[in-house]
This record gives sequence, structure tokens and C-alpha cells, in this order.
Amino acid sequence: MKHIIFTLKKLVFVFLLQFVLHTSFAQFNLLNSFVKVAMPVYQPPFPELVKIELPTIYSEAAFDEALRGIDFSKIDILAWDLVFTRHPIGVNHNQLNENRLQWFNQRLPIAFTVAKHNTRIVEQTQATTKAAAAKLFHGFAIYYRKKASVDAVTDELKSFTAVLTGTSTSGTENTIVKTPPKLTSPFNTGKLNKRQKAPFRVDEVEYTYTCLTEPVRREMAAYYDSIEVVSLNELMNRSMLFTRNTYAHCDSIIIGYNFIKTGKVVRIDDMRIFDDTTTKLPKIKLNYLLQPDSTVLKVLSKKSWNGSVICADVTQSMSQFNTQLLIWLQNQSKIDSQSVYYFFNDGDSKTESQKVIGSIGGIYKIKSANFKLIAKTMYTAMRNGYGGDMPENNIDCILKAQNENPNAKEIIMLADNWATVKDIELLSQVNKPVRIILCGNKRLINEDYLTIAYATKGSVHTENKELNELHLMKEGDILEYNRTKYKLINRAFVVMPKTN
Repeated sequence: MKHIIFTLKKLVFVFLLQFVLHTSFAQFNLLNSFVKVAMPVYQPPFPELVKIELPTIYSEAAFDEALRGIDFSKIDILAWDLVFTRHPIGVNHNQLNENRLQWFNQRLPIAFTVAKHNTRIVEQTQATTKAAAAKLFHGFAIYYRKKASVDAVTDELKSFTAVLTGTSTSGTENTIVKTPPKLTSPFNTGKLNKRQKAPFRVDEVEYTYTCLTEPVRREMAAYYDSIEVVSLNELMNRSMLFTRNTYAHCDSIIIGYNFIKTGKVVRIDDMRIFDDTTTKLPKIKLNYLLQPDSTVLKVLSKKSWNGSVICADVTQSMSQFNTQLLIWLQNQSKIDSQSVYYFFNDGDSKTESQKVIGSIGGIYKIKSANFKLIAKTMYTAMRNGYGGDMPENNIDCILKAQNENPNAKEIIMLADNWATVKDIELLSQVNKPVRIILCGNKRLINEDYLTIAYATKGSVHTENKELNELHLMKEGDILEYNRTKYKLINRAFVVMPKTN
């Protein structure tokens, strides 16, 4: 009898334990699906992107007022974080954060699909008192870019044209009188010297940095030759004089550079600039290098791809990277006459319902050693491409380039790392290695491009790393990049959930 009672008690205990665990998981079904990270004070992971903040009061989950006046139909959400503070220590915040996520999912469900690999729950740990915790940001930080439209493309083309014509540079080449921005404290100014690993004479590059806001970004972009947006932690790694506590409240730091002397010969090395008059690399002006992302210039300057076939995504927000391609070409002593360029914009101005996989179009070809003709073709492709959604017709362009250039050894592709590949189903038709230069989103690699490189025996090139011989990986193998793991499943790469 005692044995039966003991067995019944054991069964009841196991049942209750399973019920509690199931109920707990169900209760936090959204919260449990996101990676959780901790840091003293929230630092934006994508300072180069525009940010929307949906703040809530400390320890509450009310956001409705914050949503008013925001037209989410005109933007593409690329990433977002839910930020909270660990205070009081020992108190469980799971239910509060689950309520916040449920609210967000009801109001903006698209955010839970389009940015699936760039979302986090961020816990701030620095505050030790309620007053200190209440001063920190709490809520959703949403990172986005404008949807493709005639107006948005027009803005991109203005910037593109300004760089090519030289009207965006300063010094003796720029006669436009510019008004210095009116900055409120705190801000710091100085001149680059050897401590910044940029050994110019101190009269060559001057800088100013302050907290980033949209009004400040606009003023500094209008005045300085080049602007750069960094996190506070990134600024700490540089030798610029600053006091951490003074800038602790800043989400991001914006730095403006003015080039008192231009036209120096430089070489590129991980965003550091060196005077090197004997370099064999292109003579690239300084203001093209001090940018948040110089991936294309860096990769092309390191590689020897002569007689190349190049496919370049020229959809919106890729203009800065395609400008780098043209700058690189412009600075060659002689442009290779055998190179062929294909610029694709995902079907010109077609709507998504008009696009048929395999014949989307919007691909512009030019084979020439004439720089102006290449630039003009790119400009035309950019101008005509403002329809549809974010995924692009990468394979469409690769197949056209492959079929029209049967003797080409490989295809080089400039790809938007934020955008997925719309026509990935056509990948089996590609029979040449594809070398992919990834632009944007330094934190992750879009798995579509890993899959393309794997299937074609190609490679992936980021700002600071090359991924070669992916085709040698076997089913179930795992690739790790920047603390993120990608598993090869059914001949395609899949992002693995992070361990919280």
C-alpha cells in the first residue's frame, strides 16, 4: 500500500512539474523566442541606420502614444531591440517584457517577420537605484530605412551625383560657403594625429564629435566633408579626448571630419588611414574612407579581378557602395576593357504582382573602358528602380551575366546584406563561382549569400574577412561568424538560435 501511495505521489509531482513548465513556457511564448543580451547601458547596434524609439515609463508597458504619427507603411524595418533595466536586482521582469512584446506584436506584427535575425531583448545592468534606472531608455528601438520610392531614389541620386562630380568635397575644390553647425554642450573638437593611427600632419584633418540626433546629423552632413556614426564603446577605443560620463546618455556619437588638405595618397586598413606615397593601391581621397562602411573599396583594393563580370545591386540604399565601385574604377590607371558590368534594380518600377521569377528584369549591361559610360549606365539603372519590396533579383542578374559571358571564370556580385534573394530557387542553374561582396549589416551575414557561395564554389567577402571554400563543408557542419552560428541543412545555411 505504501508503495502504491509513493508511486501516486511521484506521478502527481511529475504531472505538476510538467504543468508548471508548460504553463511557464506558454506564458512567455514570445519572450522565449528571442536572444537575450546584457550591457551596462544600451548601445545601438546599428548606428548607421535611422532609429525610431518607442519609449515606455520605467516598469510599465504602455506605448500607444509613441506610435502616433509614425507611418510604418513607408519604411522597411531592418532590426529592433526591446530594452529594459535589471532593477530591482532579483526581481523577475519576464512577465513585464512578455506584455511589452505582446503589445508590439498586436500593433506591428510585420516586425516579427522582416527582422527575425536582428532582434534582441537587451538588459541594462548599470543602474543601482530606482532613480538611476528611471533615467535610462526603456522600450523598443527600431532601426529602418525608407521604402523605395521616386522621392527616395531622387535623394539617393543627388548624393550619388555629388560624389562623382566632386561637389561633396571641400578645400580648394569646394567654393560653397558653409555655415558651421550650432552644437550644444557636450561636444569636442580636435585634429587627427598619430594617436588616432592616422599619421597626418595635424593641420590636415580636423574633427568634431557630439551626441547624435537627427537635427545634428543634418547640420553636420551639410557642413563636414565626411560624417561617421559610432557607438560610445567604439569611441572609447580611439584616442580622441573625451570623458565617458559626459556622453553616457548618448545613444550614438556623430563625428564630423573636415579635410584641410585633400588629394593625399592613402591606403586602406580597417578604417585607419595612412600616408603612403609609394602605395600601389588607388589614390583615394580621404573623405571617401572615413565613412561608416567602406567595404567595397577595401575588398576591391585587395583583390585582383581583371577581365571580370560584375553584377551590382543598385536598388535604394546601395548608392554609397556603388559609388565606391566607381571611385575605385576612376582611380585605376587604366580601366580593363574586358570587364563587363551588370546593374540590377529588381524589375525597374514594376509592382510585386508584375514580377515573375526568372524574368524580373531591370538589368542594365555595359562593357566599356570608358568611365563616363559605366557611370551613366549605373545612374540609369538606379533612376529606374523604385518598385517592389526589399528582396532582390540577384540570381536573375547572375544567370544573364553567366549566359552572355561563357568564358568568364567567375562572377563578382555587390549585394545588399540587408536584403534576401528573391529568386534563390533558380540557384541550381548557376554554374560559375560567385564572389560576393556584402554591403551593410556588419553584425550578421544574410544566409542566402552563404548558400550561393556554397552552391557555386564561390566566396563571401565582408569588410574585414573572406569566407572561402564553403563548398567543402558537409551536411550538418556549422560556420561561425561574429558569434553567430550558421548550420548547413539540406544544402542551405540556416542561422542557429543563440544561447541566451
